[in-house]
Amino acid sequence: MDQQLFDAPIPGQSLTGEVGAYPWEQPPQYNTVEEVLDYYLPKLSDMDSSIELYESIDEGVPITAAVDLLLTVGNMQGSHTLDVSTLAAPVLVEFMTNVSDKLGIKYKVGTEKQSTISKKQISKAMEDIGSSYMDTEVEEKEEPIEAVEAAPEQGLMARREV
Repeated sequence: MDQQLFDAPIPGQSLTGEVGAYPWEQPPQYNTVEEVLDYYLPKLSDMDSSIELYESIDEGVPITAAVDLLLTVGNMQGSHTLDVSTLAAPVLVEFMTNVSDKLGIKYKVGTEKQSTISKKQISKAMEDIGSSYMDTEVEEKEEPIEAVEAAPEQGLMARREV
């Protein structure tokens, strides 16, 4: 037999790793909202290191999505916890909107109303779809049901009269 066939991980093996092997399983580097903001704000205000981020915002990436990405990476690296990043997110969004305003960048915050379709347009579309969908009829064929004789109980799980 081919030896490579059996060189696969055992199911559940990934759940038996050593606790603390991942960065997010360690104590966080920054414990408070102030520490997290002190970590991110200088990076976001340095144009040399964050120019690509602001270019992507100018191209249409919502600021909330960019902040969520930054904070998710920080969580995965073990820099801070999820609860601290949730509390720091609005401050970072506000900071990035102010920087974008100063740079003259067109931006989306990400909290804007998405749909510009009126309820009247939606209901008309639903009526059109519903009427065209309901007009199609499906023919049902009746097939005779054949009588099936009961097979004698056999097999591993068959009950036996004692």
